[in-house]
Amino acid sequence: MVFLVELWVELRRGLRSYISYPLQALGEIIALMLAFAFINNSQSEGSGAGTAVGFAVVFIAFVGLQAANKVVKDESDAGTLEQLYLACSSLPRVIFLRTLADTLRLIPILFGMLAVTVNSIGTSFASWVGPVILLSLVMNTGMLGIGLIIGAIALLFKRVGFLANLASISLLPLALTPVDKFPGGPAGDLLKAIPFTLALNIFRDLLIEFEGVRSTLISSSMAFLLVNSVVSFLVGMVAFRVAERIARDRGLIGKY
Repeated sequence: MVFLVELWVELRRGLRSYISYPLQALGEIIALMLAFAFINNSQSEGSGAGTAVGFAVVFIAFVGLQAANKVVKDESDAGTLEQLYLACSSLPRVIFLRTLADTLRLIPILFGMLAVTVNSIGTSFASWVGPVILLSLVMNTGMLGIGLIIGAIALLFKRVGFLANLASISLLPLALTPVDKFPGGPAGDLLKAIPFTLALNIFRDLLIEFEGVRSTLISSSMAFLLVNSVVSFLVGMVAFRVAERIARDRGLIGKY
């Protein structure tokens, strides 16, 4: 019950930010309109639809990737970062709740983008609503793990927000490039193994290749994504906890 109350608080916080910062809301609406224009002008089959799906899903992945760094920066700027350590909720818990709340808040936008793409190639999107939500949450659990590593660096070295932006920009080529055109060697294998790429492949199989919902959810790809996301999250959590301990010992908490 406490978790749900805290999640509701974070959802309301995100909605209030739309009201308090209308330009941010307008920017997201414009981004959605541009995505719609891109989707409508692309080919309805083949790589065009696959690119459109990647363009939509990458916005959700940005949330998990940037969450930890954003919380550290925002709370430090507001002078409340140290207060979080004195409250019942730990900083990683706050980061997780905000990531979950922001993901849920952006899922309707994702629905709009994907619905246009899927309906344009002659199938109904309604039956895939549940799997899309599940995939989004599992993917962002793994992306949050990577984001926590970036947040750990922010706790220790400060003023490294460009790392989160750089990591986000690096996702765009992955979103717009078919997997079979990724570079070879260890670099290509690493790119194919990040939670975003794994989830995007499943999104494309589900929405474009018309793979069955049941067969997709029990596939080896889904199992690998789930394990990968959990491991990524745990590694990120350990890295963030270590950075917290070092930051406290050096008196860096609350400074950005």
